[in-house]
Amino acid sequence: MESLQASGRRLCEAAAAAFGLSPIRAAAVPQGFSGATVVRVECRRRGPLAVRAWPRGTDPARVASLHRFLRFVSDTAPLALPIADAAGRTAVECDGRLLQAEPWLPGVAAEPGRLDGALAVDVAARFAALQIRAAEYESADEWFAARTAVPLSLRQRLAAAASLTSNPPRPVGEEEVVAAGLLGLVREALAGAERPMPVRPCLQDVWSDGVLTDAGRVTGFIDLSAARCDDPAAAAARLFGSLAGGDRPLRDRLLGGYERHAPLDRGRVDLFDASGVVLSLLLWRRRIGRGEADGSDPRVARRVAALRERVVAAGALLRPAVLLFGHGRAGRDDQRP
Repeated sequence: MESLQASGRRLCEAAAAAFGLSPIRAAAVPQGFSGATVVRVECRRRGPLAVRAWPRGTDPARVASLHRFLRFVSDTAPLALPIADAAGRTAVECDGRLLQAEPWLPGVAAEPGRLDGALAVDVAARFAALQIRAAEYESADEWFAARTAVPLSLRQRLAAAASLTSNPPRPVGEEEVVAAGLLGLVREALAGAERPMPVRPCLQDVWSDGVLTDAGRVTGFIDLSAARCDDPAAAAARLFGSLAGGDRPLRDRLLGGYERHAPLDRGRVDLFDASGVVLSLLLWRRRIGRGEADGSDPRVARRVAALRERVVAAGALLRPAVLLFGHGRAGRDDQRP
């Protein structure tokens, strides 16, 4: 095997032994923010694979449950399904980490703000199809068992807002000052929306880098490890907000394209979108200030820049959300004046 460093070599050797691969060459993929390690491996007698090592401490039962869910929804859109070893396992252990191998899907990550009309329609339709299929999944596993609960996405945002209120970052630019000024509205709107609701399996935390495209069409969805029972409005906010960037008409086209196939609560989408931008920007700024993230890292810099560009638009979405959800309005039967 060529182009392998020691860390990647061990992963490839373990994957080759477990899944019966014959690697020719491999190359490390720039690491994202999830803590996973990915190596692209070209093999004899099959196409290229992505060998993925999960972060240390990942629950094997959670990974197995996720893989079962992905198999169920895979008939609706191109997904990279993990391959199985001779015993039927789709994840094996290597150096204390869970390891899987999956097809390397063609295409490149969708570029925010650069989707033409046809591609936007394709992305929205395929993502809606995935979420419709996901909602049909039945499982007793704790991550995918349908129930009535406060959605995890909302609880996570409330926790982040409380943490940022008690331990705020030092603003370094006008956008961070604006975000800090919106934090109180974020907390008010989220608190008003905090109520149990039916939650079913759905994809979550898919963003622009997780949508692969080629020649104006979707070729794959990747990095789907956050799938769980949750609110699909949070998933739509995350994906379509990241794809549109500051392009409001594109965001509306994506949401409208989704709604041609599946319903969406636009009020909750706006709440999740706006709160996600404000909280993410302040959290990144705090991590950088504490030395937990390197602000000079191009990946971090790009993420922060993209969030800063969306702060003003987030404020415009947030104020109607406060009127809709604030002061407990979302939990009352009588919401009329």
